[in-house]
Amino acid sequence: MVYKQNHSPVKVFGFIIVATFFFYLVNTPRDYRKNLETRTYRRLLTSYDITANTFLPYEIIKNKRLYFGEQTMTAMRVIERRDIPHSVVLKNGRYLPAYPIMSSLIAVPVYFIPLSFGKIPNLDTIQRTLGVLILGRISASFYTALSVGIFYLILRRLSLLKKLKISFWFYLTIFFFAFCTNVYSISSRGLWQHVPALLFNSLILLVMLHLNDKDNLFKWLGVLCGLSFLSRPTNIFYVAAVAIFVLVKYRRVFIQFILGAVPFAIIYMLYNYLMFGSPFVNEYVARDDTHFTTPIWEGLIGYMVSPARSFLFITPPLVMSYYCLVFLYKKKGKDYADHVLQYLGTAFIATLIMYSMWWCWYGADRFGYGFFTEWVPVLILLIYEKMVGMKRVWKILLLLLIVYSFYTQFNAVWYPQKPM
Repeated sequence: MVYKQNHSPVKVFGFIIVATFFFYLVNTPRDYRKNLETRTYRRLLTSYDITANTFLPYEIIKNKRLYFGEQTMTAMRVIERRDIPHSVVLKNGRYLPAYPIMSSLIAVPVYFIPLSFGKIPNLDTIQRTLGVLILGRISASFYTALSVGIFYLILRRLSLLKKLKISFWFYLTIFFFAFCTNVYSISSRGLWQHVPALLFNSLILLVMLHLNDKDNLFKWLGVLCGLSFLSRPTNIFYVAAVAIFVLVKYRRVFIQFILGAVPFAIIYMLYNYLMFGSPFVNEYVARDDTHFTTPIWEGLIGYMVSPARSFLFITPPLVMSYYCLVFLYKKKGKDYADHVLQYLGTAFIATLIMYSMWWCWYGADRFGYGFFTEWVPVLILLIYEKMVGMKRVWKILLLLLIVYSFYTQFNAVWYPQKPM
């Protein structure tokens, strides 16, 4: 099959972002009305994990600080009905976000215009508090839609490298990524760490697929790896895989890669020092959340077959990624894209093992396999070539499983089971 460019990539890229962004937001007015009627917040604030990062842009713009004042703390206490909200930690006399703040930082431009025009002057009413939550939803939906657009470019590049024809399955795979995985039910719903992690990991993957014919991207790859780590420190395996790939394949420019990443390591340690009193104490250490006490097989079995956490019951086509990764290890005559996916696939397995040992391996109130949201681009690329090469009968089965996956995600977004 020969790759053929049928449409302007720029136009398709823009259309995908706009269409996806619209669909992600379409139920926001409904969620707002239900929260206002019930005087609750959990439809717009889908987890207490994201409370702090949803309100931090408000503090940054209104009060020029990276910690919470009494008015914002009062609003968050009302939402969670506890003295110290789950996603806040009290350290050195300040109420600080208990999770990395990159999702808040990228949301600042979205919050800026309405707050600058005084649309939310304070947080003394439920309507104004819900207004902040809506801004969080808009921010998450926008950056997730941008990630979907980037995934289109990734898939297009992979098709070029592997000489695969752009067809129905090409666009179905983009739909699958956007609406049939936790990209929809997690990343598009609120300011999780997964939002910037998905964005930067997608950009890293896109840049890696271009390294074989462009010599000026290594420093920018280092920058993106630094941003990925700041977004979610557990991306350390993703970043390490990229670093090893560059060291092995492009040793002569490895220093360029490192120079791009080093400033973010400095920023990371400086933030930790200013906020938590030590460059080596981050949010997780500050709240004593670094216990890896789960027996590894308990977590692994849960991720493999749990009805609430596994690919098998939430997004069945992703189960193929395990098989395809094993196949990739055994494959002879690997092409450039195969090498990229082998490195990143190995990093995924390392991340899977790490989370399997963490005390909260099940991800609390995240829906599905929430911890692996930012890995979805890699997982889909692992299976894509097999998908398009299947015989018709298997493609029909796969199509049915994609429809089922859309149902699970749509149901989680529109009809959540927890009290909201």
